Amino acid sequence: MGTLHRSTAKVKKDIANLADADRTAPGQGAQRLDGDRGSRTHFNFDGKPIEAFEGESIAAALLVHGMRAIRFTDRRGEPRGLFCNMGICFDCLVEVNGQPNQRACQYQVSEGLEVKSQKKFGPLEQSE
Repeated sequence: MGTLHRSTAKVKKDIANLADADRTAPGQGAQRLDGDRGSRTHFNFDGKPIEAFEGESIAAALLVHGMRAIRFTDRRGEPRGLFCNMGICFDCLVEVNGQPNQRACQYQVSEGLEVKSQKKFGPLEQSE
């Protein structure tokens, strides 16, 4: 039973180390294929500038930059990143320009986006 439930201190330590531990070394992770693509652009992810190309998804740009974990689960604070990469699983939710629950695999990059990792699901919009 002890192996199933990690202590709160251990979870906090893991989250604090996530930024460094879950990055791949440059040139060893995902890479862009050669070919025609949109214009070079930039956006910020958790305050860090990320270079991307217009038409590319936020998720693809983050993967190329070695960032695999982009949010944390509600209950245990466990890291989540891309799983299906086609908008079905919702593991890649991020906040984009203040709007929570945006799927990074479906949201196209554009100049000046402010993207933040989500610590939990954001508020759901009420339909009237």
